[in-house]
Amino acid sequence: MLNLHLLHLQYICEIARTRSWREAAKRLHRTQPALSQAVHELEKRLGLELFEPQGRVQKFTPWGLEFLKFSKHILDEFNEFEARLTAARRGETGILRVGAIDAVCLYMLPKPIKIFQRQRQRVQLHLTVGHSALLLEKLLAHEIDLAFVVGPVTDKSLHTQVIQQEPLYIVRPQQKKSLRKARWLLYPQHSHTRQHIDKALLQQDIVPSVVLESSQPQILAQMVALGFGWSILPKPVWRHMTQIKQVGRQPLVHRQIVAVKRITKTADARLDYLLQLVSSHMLR
Repeated sequence: MLNLHLLHLQYICEIARTRSWREAAKRLHRTQPALSQAVHELEKRLGLELFEPQGRVQKFTPWGLEFLKFSKHILDEFNEFEARLTAARRGETGILRVGAIDAVCLYMLPKPIKIFQRQRQRVQLHLTVGHSALLLEKLLAHEIDLAFVVGPVTDKSLHTQVIQQEPLYIVRPQQKKSLRKARWLLYPQHSHTRQHIDKALLQQDIVPSVVLESSQPQILAQMVALGFGWSILPKPVWRHMTQIKQVGRQPLVHRQIVAVKRITKTADARLDYLLQLVSSHMLR
């Protein structure tokens, strides 16, 4: 096998470009004798002469021209690959797979994603919507790279960053009805959000009569607006719906929205940039 270095290829290309061994040595930051010795060593490795004297100058042999063509091709490929690596390290290319619960997709991610896509046009952003447990499974299975879920997340192989302590409010239809007699429209019983809600209701000695469950907060809000029952929801989901009334001034409970990623040896600049945008958006 050929025992070559990229420097060998650069030497040949520089000699061809400058058409002067002296100028080539200067641009390569080598002495002319050192450059001549390096080329001689290269010829020994190849078992072919790359240059031949013509008067007082050295000209490429036919095989020298072949090696020059080969050198240019390899260096072009190397430079292109190096540029792609640099772009990847800077988070300017590739695929970023993001998972998020419904509420996050509704009012936390749209503006950050819009900025991200404008600033990182060569990054393909894939979005998966689901409940927290499903998204964590996908994250651990390497099917997504980042998940926005309800915390806390206790798996030590994952890194979590708190995005928001989100308040959840009791809401009702316009028709007045006693809290104790209310029918409830809540998140599914297995969900993290529902666990927080049930615990908070129990502290107020309320055992909810649940008549509808959905993991999609916009569906819960629509059903409240139609007068079907009461619910406990984040304000951005229902604040523009005049048919919905808030019960009390204070939220019933807060849920923790966290960004979760796998712990890896190297950082992902695309992921970190999106997290930065989301965090900045939530601070406004």
